[in-house]
Amino acid sequence: MPRLAANAEHSMLHLRFAVVKVGLISFWVIVLARTAWVQLLEGRRYAKMAEQRYLSVIRVEPERGLIRDRNGEPLVLNRTVFSLAADPKLIEAPNRVAQRLAALLGGQASEYQAKLRQEDTRFVWLRRGLSRETAERIRDLEIPGLVLVRESKRAYPHGRLASPVLGFVGAENRGLSGLELAYDEKLRGTPGVAYLQRDARRGRYYEVSHPAQEAVPGCDLILTLDYSLQEIAEEELEATLDRFRAESGTVIIVRPSTGEILALAESPSFDPARAGEYPPERWKIRAISDPYEPGSTFKLVTMSSVLRERMLRPEDVIPVYNGKMVYKGKLIQDVEAHRQLTVQQVFEVSSNVGTAQLGLRLPPVSLYAMARAFGFGACTEVELPGEVPGSVRHPSEWSGWTPAMMSIGYEVSVTPLQLAMAYAAVANDGILMKPHIVREIRQRDGKVEWRFRPEPVRRVLDTETVQTLKAFLRGVVERGTGVNAKVPGLRVYGKTGTAQRYDPSLASYKNVGYVASFVGFAEAEEDTLLILAVVNNPKGAYYGSIVAAPLFRRILVRALRLPNVVVPNPEPTHLPRRETMVVHNSESVIVPDVTNRTPEVAERILRDLGLDVKKVGEGSLVVRQEPEPGFEVPTDSKVSLYLSAPPLRAGNTAVVPDLVGRTLREAIATLAARGLTAEIQGSGMVVEQWPQAGKVVPKGTCCRLRCLPVRKLAANLLD
Repeated sequence: MPRLAANAEHSMLHLRFAVVKVGLISFWVIVLARTAWVQLLEGRRYAKMAEQRYLSVIRVEPERGLIRDRNGEPLVLNRTVFSLAADPKLIEAPNRVAQRLAALLGGQASEYQAKLRQEDTRFVWLRRGLSRETAERIRDLEIPGLVLVRESKRAYPHGRLASPVLGFVGAENRGLSGLELAYDEKLRGTPGVAYLQRDARRGRYYEVSHPAQEAVPGCDLILTLDYSLQEIAEEELEATLDRFRAESGTVIIVRPSTGEILALAESPSFDPARAGEYPPERWKIRAISDPYEPGSTFKLVTMSSVLRERMLRPEDVIPVYNGKMVYKGKLIQDVEAHRQLTVQQVFEVSSNVGTAQLGLRLPPVSLYAMARAFGFGACTEVELPGEVPGSVRHPSEWSGWTPAMMSIGYEVSVTPLQLAMAYAAVANDGILMKPHIVREIRQRDGKVEWRFRPEPVRRVLDTETVQTLKAFLRGVVERGTGVNAKVPGLRVYGKTGTAQRYDPSLASYKNVGYVASFVGFAEAEEDTLLILAVVNNPKGAYYGSIVAAPLFRRILVRALRLPNVVVPNPEPTHLPRRETMVVHNSESVIVPDVTNRTPEVAERILRDLGLDVKKVGEGSLVVRQEPEPGFEVPTDSKVSLYLSAPPLRAGNTAVVPDLVGRTLREAIATLAARGLTAEIQGSGMVVEQWPQAGKVVPKGTCCRLRCLPVRKLAANLLD
């Protein structure tokens, strides 16, 4: 019996030991399994929770790209500022901190308290754009949880200069208007990332084990604008608006051969550093966003259609009924009464009666097609935001008055830039160019990402029509409504405009005001400058001849005094005679027009483009070339130059041409073509000649030409 009890007790001990052993093994299995679960499967989640507890992620804004003029002059820069942020979870006494910040930075303490008490974020902005001195004061407070971030802020070294064009940025450094908006993606760059971790004292520092992702600066914009020309345009526009107490105004300066916008002045404008203090109306670029009825400057379209259709010759006479005509119950009248005028005189004195009659003779589709060919009714696609196409109605939508009214610039709306480019097409031998205001997009390391090239849109007019129109435009300045734009010694072309403003709410033109304008161009040395001046609602005098033409003249004269403004054309823009567009590439080139040039000059131009030259015949002038101007040929192609100096008149005499206002090269070529020679005094533009123009002289006569450099000539013209 005792033995049996002993065996039972021994078995019980073995059982207890086994249970304990199994329990220990199970415990360690569970511990190891849980550890493996945490380490292998939930480790990332817990690490992320720890990181969220101890780390804050800050978006590092990149430095915004700069904006410069064509010569490198900075128009928009960046300056270093500091912004204050906070981690609300690390702020121990929000009320006390808010009081101290309000005393230092201004504002209401309640605003800071609301931000510092946010519980759902680890990062909140308190104040942006602080100076270095203010940032140092905040740092001296030594308040755990406050973060100072170095940022950049836009700076405008020239104040309001070109502000509607340049635009401005908002609090987040995002473009809100102008080029800042249009090229925001390029200017903005790529943001970086920084990680901040608190230390044992709950301070802040950059975590070495979490390196920041570097921000990539934005690209720089190089504009076609010329700072000096822009400044001149704005100064003269402001002076004119003050003198005539006008509502607003626009000045555009264009290089017709390339479409480059050299200046675009708007007034009133705004200070881009304080843009929010101005009404949004000031932010607009009115040159592309505010269409208006142009009045007489639109007569270019009517006259171009008349000349292209070969309906009348410039010397043909039409009656103008003493300056008054009633058409379908509407009175059309002129400022001056004439019984009859030639077609050219109709344009020179800006006769509404004469132009309306010409428009009524035209097929409606002809006038409409010419307006569209010049680019009216469509956006120019310039690199600026807010452009509108204006309005040119199809003949199917015309009223009974439209043919007469549209002929004189009513029942049609245009933008100033459209009008400038239309006249630039005449200055550019009938080729309409696409306007550009951005010359280059350049990365911060200097690599050019995109570069402007002249873009012909279409040929609007043939060369013969262009030459006739230029004679009309010069007549406007020499003896017509544009005499106040005349610059002695320069060949100036232009057209005045005086248009009544229309009030849609009143459906009336009465007592609404006027738009005075002048658009013209001057041929100076190797280049041409086109200037458009539009003055909205001047008081007192309101004619374009009185308000806008003198504005054009003063801008032109001051522009010609500047160095490096009047320069040779950078590259040819002639379209092929077959009037098809060609694509430039590195293995081909468009043949330029070198006719009426000396063989030496023509050869230099062609060889600079990589073309070979063959001279045929003898003479001092290139009278023909093969291939013709405008054709695309492979580089190293041969261009044949046919030389001669054929007289323009039969017999042994020649008529002395009018050379005043022409470049010296043009004058010599013109004389040589008539069998005349030249004796030259000075250089630049011809300001005096002997014998006088129109005199019949024997061939071989030597004409004396007195010349002055353009800038010296211009320097003598300002008061």
